[in-house]
Amino acid sequence: FPVTITCNDILVNLALQGTHNLNATQLGVVALDACGIDTIIISPNLINCNNVGLNTIQITTYDVNGNMSVCASEVNAFLQDPQLSANDSILCEGQALALFPNPPASGLTYTYNWSGPNGFNTSLPFPQILNMQFVNEGMYRVTLTPQGAPGCILKDSIFIDVNIVPVPILNVDNPICIGDSIVIHLVNHQLFSGNRFVRFQ
Repeated sequence: FPVTITCNDILVNLALQGTHNLNATQLGVVALDACGIDTIIISPNLINCNNVGLNTIQITTYDVNGNMSVCASEVNAFLQDPQLSANDSILCEGQALALFPNPPASGLTYTYNWSGPNGFNTSLPFPQILNMQFVNEGMYRVTLTPQGAPGCILKDSIFIDVNIVPVPILNVDNPICIGDSIVIHLVNHQLFSGNRFVRFQ
């Protein structure tokens, strides 16, 4: 009787160790034969950071008489990327930007390499730009490299929008005599919202 074999498709997160040894139990291999199973060969049985994506793994089973059967398992290797965030993704000129890498809870220690608009580059884990301007608008990227332990290089990015704050243009009715009240008009009112007024005497 021929060997019968079944196997499962699985997901593997490489962010924690960088390499992963595949085994028959993990792949859900079920092999049956009337004479008894002799050998199960998994090829390849090791995946690493270079194998991110879909990998076809071949499982070959031999019984004690040399009969064989093959099953193919699709192993989807992925990286649990950092969840890059900021204090706000929409800022006005003059406001501060704070960036947070939020690496996965792997227990690994990382070094950080940040890049962004206007020549932004730093190795600080939690960088800030205190006075954001329109030239600072754009995509901010971070690369996390594990130190002294297995693991994969992780990357993420976030777009920061910086709004230009318009200069208010004011106009006053003329002429004005002593004791008169004055009315100040905001000429470019279409660029602003709200109804807060401050009275000066």
